[in-house]
Amino acid sequence: MRTGSGQTQGRRRSRARVARALSAVFGAAGVVLILGACHSGKQVLVDMMHPPSVPVPAEVTDIDVEEFQGPAECAKHLKQKLVTKVTESGIYKPAVPGLSEPSETLTLRGSVSTCALSLGSGTLNTVLSAWYMGEQVHQAVVEEHTNRPGAPSNEVRDVLVDRVTIRMAKPILPLKRKEIRKFYPIDGDGDAGMGAASNGNWSLAIDSFGKQIKEKPNEHRAWYNRGIAYEATGRYELAMKDLRKAIELKQSEQYVEALARVDKEMQSRKQIDERKKHGE
Repeated sequence: MRTGSGQTQGRRRSRARVARALSAVFGAAGVVLILGACHSGKQVLVDMMHPPSVPVPAEVTDIDVEEFQGPAECAKHLKQKLVTKVTESGIYKPAVPGLSEPSETLTLRGSVSTCALSLGSGTLNTVLSAWYMGEQVHQAVVEEHTNRPGAPSNEVRDVLVDRVTIRMAKPILPLKRKEIRKFYPIDGDGDAGMGAASNGNWSLAIDSFGKQIKEKPNEHRAWYNRGIAYEATGRYELAMKDLRKAIELKQSEQYVEALARVDKEMQSRKQIDERKKHGE
């Protein structure tokens, strides 16, 4: 699997979909926090879901974790911990020998290079690689050290194993992170939609922006604002519809970028949902 070429092809497909959407136009979820004003817009933090940073193929539903190599005192505890951490999200399930299809399985291989434990402190260094269809798609060195005065060595080991496991699993799992989204108040400081968005009340925000659209159907900011509110709730098809309308009314680079982003998010969500469906 060629990770660079796969990412490039994904970007090309996203741009192609947006280009088709724009051609048609011109031819015819989260916790929220106000950050402040930026020119005529206001910035908001929104929780967004993203696919794994490791380019795991959409077909993958099973995870096969091999026994870790290296000092047994640390290595023997890592496999099961990693299996639990990766599968508890519901995205993947443990591979079953002889039953899991190679095309649906991601194999994780690891080794312990340092397992230094003592009373009150310790160091654990590991190397993890991910393999798909015989080709390596990921490798990472994970190092952890802890100082816990008076703690026995087994407690120190457990802390290190937990930390290392979390860091090893993180790149393979979908990620929720806060991102900035900009809204454009139409009615000044008393804009009802902006006030609702600032409090995380997306249902009210969508209704308020909808009322503005009814009152001012040619107000491109209202269409854009509602599109971003739909994006924040994961309703990507509705978001794209509103953003296309905003672009039809005003050919803004920011609106075009928002449409491309939402299109990419919609494809990522489909991949995540597909993995969950097959993982059940």
